[in-house]
Amino acid sequence: MILRFIRWFRGYVVFAVSGRFPERFINLLNINGIIYWNLLPEKGGYRGTMLLSDYRSIRPLARRAGVRLRVKQRTGLVFFLKKYRRRKGLFIGAVAAALLIAFLSQFIWVVRFDGAESLSESELRNVLSDNGFHVGVLKSSVDFDSLERNMLLSFPEIRWLSVNTMNNVATVEIREKHKAPAPADKNKPCNIKAAFDGVITKTTVYNGRLETQKGSAVSKNQLLVSAVIEGTNEDLTFVHSDAEIFADVRVNKEFNIPIKNYNIVNTEEFIEKSIANFLWFNFPWKLAVPENGVEVNNFYTYALSGGEINLPLGRSVMHSFYLTQDKNVLTDNEAKELLRKQSALYECFSEPKSRVKSRDLKYKISDDSVTLKVNYVLNKDIGVEQELVVK
Repeated sequence: MILRFIRWFRGYVVFAVSGRFPERFINLLNINGIIYWNLLPEKGGYRGTMLLSDYRSIRPLARRAGVRLRVKQRTGLVFFLKKYRRRKGLFIGAVAAALLIAFLSQFIWVVRFDGAESLSESELRNVLSDNGFHVGVLKSSVDFDSLERNMLLSFPEIRWLSVNTMNNVATVEIREKHKAPAPADKNKPCNIKAAFDGVITKTTVYNGRLETQKGSAVSKNQLLVSAVIEGTNEDLTFVHSDAEIFADVRVNKEFNIPIKNYNIVNTEEFIEKSIANFLWFNFPWKLAVPENGVEVNNFYTYALSGGEINLPLGRSVMHSFYLTQDKNVLTDNEAKELLRKQSALYECFSEPKSRVKSRDLKYKISDDSVTLKVNYVLNKDIGVEQELVVK
């Protein structure tokens, strides 16, 4: 690839050799160290390729060998410039474009974020802008060390941050802190008490003394596992109780949904405002005066791009949609179906570790709403730790 570029830059020609002794001409080229390539036989002689500077010096060798030379193809920068030598505007435009590209390449036109999982990108951009780093900033004017320190101070949840630039793109790489759960202190003695009223169905004690048994009815805050263990010499040992105490528990839940709903509906009528963006400047493109009414605004940004690089030329558009209210009346069956879905979501997300043993559903229909009362029997772990203070 590099060799092809060098040859194109210097210029080369494809020539044809014809005559009585073309072989003698090739021998003279070899003796004089003239470089050629792609030598192929053809009718009446040979065809080959040679640098333009060497081709200009082989005329005497051709006369000595008694052959004729004929140029079949010219390629290279010198021929390209010669072809367009009278079009001065083309060269002036090319030079101006090269200077403009070199000038604009000194600025940041795209800011990206990598690793921002829980942080808001809009908030990150605002803090970057407050520290002088934004789209259109001169790269050489940015103190990246100071910028990174200020970002870390502004966001305590960031443990590592780096701002890297490549061409006109700045990538802010972020690694957030992982909040480890506070480990339970296994050295502090604690009892396990009941969080609900229920009937014990299963007990598994890992540490401590069990104070109940399977089939027993327990009430809320009743002691299930004691942290006090008596030794053979009537001495007491205090431990951190650890156990799984499952019980059947009654839970009553109530779900409600209104029959009449007012939905916000998009009328699909909107007005459009737009602004042209060029470099650091914004120019009004299309203006419109909104009418009175409820509206919601959607923003769009369009930019010219070359590959993955956004160019500093584009348009920002705002669509203002007008909304209206639509009255929706549910039937009894539709309301009941929605309430059943709410109860299923409660079982799935509010009681994920519990097993539903039974459920009793009762509906109550009024003029403006439908209510679902569910009486559950859940089998769940009812034990909760309660620290034991020993003096």
